[in-house]
Amino acid sequence: MSDTRDEILAQIFDPSLGFFKRNNQQEVLSICPSYKDVENLANLLSSDPREEDLQQFLEDYPQFLLGLCGRGWDSSLAFITKPSVGTSYKADFGILTYGQGGCRIYLIEIKRSSENVYNQSGAPAKKLQEALTQIKNREIWLTTKVNILTFTDDILGYAKNLPQYPERSQNKSFRRYSSEYIEDSWSRFGGYNRPIIEHYIIIGRWAKMSKDHQKKLIYHNQENKHCILTYDQVARRGFDRPSFLPP
Repeated sequence: MSDTRDEILAQIFDPSLGFFKRNNQQEVLSICPSYKDVENLANLLSSDPREEDLQQFLEDYPQFLLGLCGRGWDSSLAFITKPSVGTSYKADFGILTYGQGGCRIYLIEIKRSSENVYNQSGAPAKKLQEALTQIKNREIWLTTKVNILTFTDDILGYAKNLPQYPERSQNKSFRRYSSEYIEDSWSRFGGYNRPIIEHYIIIGRWAKMSKDHQKKLIYHNQENKHCILTYDQVARRGFDRPSFLPP
């Protein structure tokens, strides 16, 4: 027998899928930057900030990275600064999400907004190459299933023990839901069996790139698993995310 309309609505908005806080788009809006936040980022970028300044800003405004990672109604479970990858590597940030595309761990590397993405010959500039090497080292370590599962267990265990937002740890990391909810979501959406690990590099300014270099960046992101984003795009993507939600 077919389900009734009310039964189907209850299934669509099942609280166990993270809809218990989703009221008038407030759930997604709460993890995305406002226009004022974007103004604050623009003010920082105008000062030619150091990498440490950008790290501090993104720690203080986690909504830029939470808005960046995931699509639509995907739920962000945790925001982690300087996550460890095994015993030898670290990323600048880690974001844990889940949705019907599975469970994802985003590992994010940042460089200065004033850095060139490519050099005059079209090769990755020094700081971009440095970030690409850091990602390659982590990818090599994560090639074995044992290491992937060890890393997943470690970062999930760390996330479940973080303070729940708006409380934050000393390094400004936090989880967005209860530890039980994170565990249940990770289990039901395949996080323990097949976690998806994505790598982002944030560097430079799109508006400062030549058209040839812009084309090269687009090609890179089409052809590679890891994604290179400029600070312009990080701001746009987080700010625009609520616009792509279903009505």
